[in-house]
Amino acid sequence: MGFPTGISGADLVWRGEVQAMKFGTRFAMPRRVMLLEKLPDQSFCATFDNGQRVRARAVVVATGVQYRRPPLDRLADFEGAGIYYAATEMEARYCKGTEAVIIGGGNSAGQAAMFLSRSASCVRVLVRGASLAASMSSYLSSRLAADPRITIEYGAEVSALHGAEHLQALTIRDVKTGATRLVDTCALFLMVGAAPNTEWLSGLVKLDDKVS
Repeated sequence: MGFPTGISGADLVWRGEVQAMKFGTRFAMPRRVMLLEKLPDQSFCATFDNGQRVRARAVVVATGVQYRRPPLDRLADFEGAGIYYAATEMEARYCKGTEAVIIGGGNSAGQAAMFLSRSASCVRVLVRGASLAASMSSYLSSRLAADPRITIEYGAEVSALHGAEHLQALTIRDVKTGATRLVDTCALFLMVGAAPNTEWLSGLVKLDDKVS
Protein backbone atom coordinates (compact mmCIF):
# COMPACT_ATOMS: atom_id res chain seq x y z
CA MET A 1 0.00 0.00 0.00
CA GLY A 2 1.25 3.44 -0.88
CA PHE A 3 3.45 2.35 -3.78
CA PRO A 4 1.15 2.03 -6.81
CA THR A 5 4.08 1.49 -9.18
CA GLY A 6 5.97 -0.80 -6.82
CA ILE A 7 9.25 -0.33 -4.96
CA SER A 8 12.35 -2.49 -4.56
CA GLY A 9 13.42 -3.78 -1.17
CA ALA A 10 16.66 -1.78 -1.33
CA ASP A 11 14.80 1.46 -2.05
CA LEU A 12 12.35 0.83 0.78
CA VAL A 13 15.18 0.23 3.26
CA TRP A 14 17.03 3.35 2.06
CA ARG A 15 13.93 5.53 2.48
CA GLY A 16 13.36 4.11 5.94
CA GLU A 17 16.95 4.90 6.91
CA VAL A 18 16.66 8.48 5.67
CA GLN A 19 13.42 8.93 7.60
CA ALA A 20 15.00 7.55 10.79
CA MET A 21 17.99 9.88 10.39
CA LYS A 22 15.65 12.87 10.22
CA PHE A 23 14.55 11.95 13.75
CA GLY A 24 18.14 11.80 15.01
CA THR A 25 18.79 8.07 14.69
CA ARG A 26 22.45 7.05 14.48
CA PHE A 27 23.39 3.80 12.71
CA ALA A 28 26.38 1.58 13.46
CA MET A 29 26.78 -1.02 10.71
CA PRO A 30 28.16 -3.55 10.62
CA ARG A 31 28.71 -3.92 14.35
CA ARG A 32 28.26 -6.90 16.62
CA VAL A 33 27.35 -6.52 20.29
CA MET A 34 29.84 -8.65 22.21
CA LEU A 35 28.66 -7.77 25.73
CA LEU A 36 25.56 -6.28 27.29
CA GLU A 37 25.81 -5.16 30.91
CA LYS A 38 23.27 -3.81 33.36
CA LEU A 39 24.67 -0.88 35.32
CA PRO A 40 23.93 0.01 38.97
CA ASP A 41 21.60 2.83 37.90
CA GLN A 42 19.50 0.25 35.95
CA SER A 43 20.70 1.52 32.55
CA PHE A 44 22.51 -0.72 30.05
CA CYS A 45 25.92 -0.64 28.41
CA ALA A 46 26.54 -2.42 25.11
CA THR A 47 30.11 -3.16 24.03
CA PHE A 48 30.68 -3.52 20.28
CA ASP A 49 33.23 -5.79 18.64
CA ASN A 50 35.46 -2.77 17.96
CA GLY A 51 35.60 -1.88 21.67
CA GLN A 52 33.18 1.03 21.43
CA ARG A 53 30.65 1.24 24.27
CA VAL A 54 27.15 2.67 24.07
CA ARG A 55 24.99 3.42 27.09
CA ALA A 56 21.19 3.44 26.96
CA ARG A 57 18.19 3.42 29.25
CA ALA A 58 16.41 0.89 27.07
CA VAL A 59 17.55 -1.84 24.65
CA VAL A 60 15.42 -3.35 21.90
CA VAL A 61 16.56 -6.86 21.04
CA ALA A 62 15.63 -8.01 17.52
CA THR A 63 18.14 -10.80 16.93
CA GLY A 64 15.66 -13.14 15.29
CA VAL A 65 15.83 -16.91 15.46
CA GLN A 66 18.16 -19.74 14.59
CA TYR A 67 16.76 -22.47 12.35
CA ARG A 68 16.83 -25.93 13.86
CA ARG A 69 19.18 -28.13 11.87
CA PRO A 70 19.19 -31.93 11.86
CA PRO A 71 22.60 -33.51 12.62
CA LEU A 72 23.59 -34.30 9.04
CA ASP A 73 27.09 -34.40 7.59
CA ARG A 74 27.72 -31.71 4.94
CA LEU A 75 24.56 -29.83 5.88
CA ALA A 76 26.41 -26.52 5.94
CA ASP A 77 28.00 -27.27 2.55
CA PHE A 78 24.60 -27.45 0.85
CA GLU A 79 22.86 -24.55 2.58
CA GLY A 80 21.76 -22.27 -0.21
CA ALA A 81 22.89 -24.89 -2.73
CA GLY A 82 20.04 -27.33 -2.47
CA ILE A 83 19.06 -26.99 1.18
CA TYR A 84 16.63 -24.22 2.08
CA TYR A 85 14.71 -22.99 5.13
CA ALA A 86 11.97 -21.13 3.26
CA ALA A 87 9.82 -21.88 0.22
CA THR A 88 9.52 -18.69 -1.81
CA GLU A 89 9.26 -18.03 -5.52
CA MET A 90 13.05 -18.04 -5.77
CA GLU A 91 13.43 -21.52 -4.27
CA ALA A 92 10.50 -22.81 -6.33
CA ARG A 93 12.41 -22.00 -9.51
CA TYR A 94 15.29 -24.29 -8.50
CA CYS A 95 13.05 -27.35 -8.19
CA LYS A 96 10.84 -26.70 -11.23
CA GLY A 97 10.09 -29.98 -12.96
CA THR A 98 12.01 -32.01 -10.36
CA GLU A 99 11.21 -33.64 -7.03
CA ALA A 100 11.27 -31.52 -3.89
CA VAL A 101 11.66 -33.03 -0.43
CA ILE A 102 10.38 -31.39 2.75
CA ILE A 103 11.28 -32.37 6.31
CA GLY A 104 8.64 -31.41 8.86
CA GLY A 105 5.12 -32.08 10.02
CA GLY A 106 3.88 -28.63 10.98
CA ASN A 107 1.75 -26.09 9.18
CA SER A 108 4.81 -24.41 7.65
CA ALA A 109 5.79 -27.71 6.04
CA GLY A 110 2.27 -28.23 4.75
CA GLN A 111 2.04 -24.74 3.29
CA ALA A 112 5.44 -25.16 1.64
CA ALA A 113 4.30 -28.46 0.09
CA MET A 114 1.17 -26.87 -1.36
CA PHE A 115 3.18 -23.98 -2.80
CA LEU A 116 6.00 -26.08 -4.26
CA SER A 117 3.60 -28.59 -5.83
CA ARG A 118 2.71 -25.92 -8.38
CA SER A 119 6.23 -25.95 -9.85
CA ALA A 120 7.89 -29.22 -8.79
CA SER A 121 6.99 -32.45 -10.55
CA CYS A 122 6.26 -33.97 -7.14
CA VAL A 123 6.74 -33.11 -3.48
CA ARG A 124 7.74 -35.64 -0.84
CA VAL A 125 7.01 -34.71 2.81
CA LEU A 126 8.99 -36.65 5.42
CA VAL A 127 7.40 -36.91 8.86
CA ARG A 128 9.29 -38.63 11.64
CA GLY A 129 6.12 -39.37 13.61
CA ALA A 130 3.18 -41.60 12.74
CA SER A 131 0.59 -38.87 12.21
CA LEU A 132 0.07 -35.19 11.43
CA ALA A 133 -2.91 -34.85 13.77
CA ALA A 134 -0.99 -33.19 16.59
CA SER A 135 1.19 -30.87 14.51
CA MET A 136 -0.81 -29.74 11.46
CA SER A 137 -4.30 -28.36 11.01
CA SER A 138 -6.79 -30.94 9.76
CA TYR A 139 -7.78 -28.70 6.86
CA LEU A 140 -4.20 -28.46 5.61
CA SER A 141 -3.40 -32.15 6.10
CA SER A 142 -6.56 -33.05 4.16
CA ARG A 143 -5.45 -30.87 1.25
CA LEU A 144 -2.05 -32.55 1.21
CA ALA A 145 -3.62 -36.01 1.18
CA ALA A 146 -5.91 -35.03 -1.71
CA ASP A 147 -3.14 -33.63 -3.92
CA PRO A 148 -1.76 -36.33 -6.24
CA ARG A 149 1.54 -34.46 -6.59
CA ILE A 150 2.25 -34.66 -2.84
CA THR A 151 3.42 -37.79 -1.02
CA ILE A 152 3.58 -38.00 2.77
CA GLU A 153 5.95 -40.55 4.28
CA TYR A 154 5.57 -41.28 7.99
CA GLY A 155 8.32 -42.67 10.16
CA ALA A 156 10.96 -41.40 7.74
CA GLU A 157 14.06 -39.25 8.11
CA VAL A 158 17.01 -38.09 6.03
CA SER A 159 20.22 -39.86 7.06
CA ALA A 160 22.70 -38.64 4.43
CA LEU A 161 23.22 -35.96 1.80
CA HIS A 162 24.95 -36.47 -1.54
CA GLY A 163 26.38 -34.18 -4.19
CA ALA A 164 29.44 -32.23 -5.25
CA GLU A 165 28.93 -28.47 -5.06
CA HIS A 166 25.11 -28.74 -5.14
CA LEU A 167 22.73 -31.22 -3.55
CA GLN A 168 22.02 -34.07 -5.96
CA ALA A 169 20.48 -36.82 -3.82
CA LEU A 170 19.72 -37.86 -0.28
CA THR A 171 19.30 -41.06 1.68
CA ILE A 172 15.94 -41.65 3.38
CA ARG A 173 15.88 -43.97 6.37
CA ASP A 174 12.89 -45.82 7.82
CA VAL A 175 12.83 -45.01 11.53
CA LYS A 176 11.43 -48.42 12.56
CA THR A 177 13.23 -50.85 10.28
CA GLY A 178 16.38 -48.90 9.52
CA ALA A 179 16.00 -49.61 5.82
CA THR A 180 17.43 -46.92 3.54
CA ARG A 181 16.93 -45.84 -0.06
CA LEU A 182 18.42 -43.20 -2.32
CA VAL A 183 16.25 -40.40 -3.73
CA ASP A 184 17.43 -38.01 -6.43
CA THR A 185 16.58 -34.41 -5.61
CA CYS A 186 18.16 -30.98 -5.94
CA ALA A 187 15.98 -29.28 -3.31
CA LEU A 188 15.56 -30.18 0.36
CA PHE A 189 13.46 -27.90 2.56
CA LEU A 190 13.98 -28.01 6.33
CA MET A 191 10.76 -27.02 8.11
CA VAL A 192 11.50 -28.24 11.62
CA GLY A 193 11.08 -24.95 13.44
CA ALA A 194 13.40 -22.36 14.91
CA ALA A 195 14.67 -21.30 18.32
CA PRO A 196 14.93 -17.69 19.57
CA ASN A 197 18.45 -16.32 19.28
CA THR A 198 18.46 -15.07 22.86
CA GLU A 199 20.79 -17.34 24.82
CA TRP A 200 23.36 -14.54 24.96
CA LEU A 201 20.90 -12.57 27.15
CA SER A 202 21.05 -15.11 29.97
CA GLY A 203 21.42 -13.30 33.29
CA LEU A 204 20.01 -10.03 31.96
CA VAL A 205 16.53 -11.09 30.91
CA LYS A 206 14.29 -13.80 32.27
CA LEU A 207 14.21 -16.58 29.68
CA ASP A 208 11.74 -19.45 29.49
CA ASP A 209 12.23 -23.04 28.33
CA LYS A 210 11.63 -22.06 24.69
CA VAL A 211 14.97 -20.24 24.48
CA SER A 212 16.64 -23.27 22.93
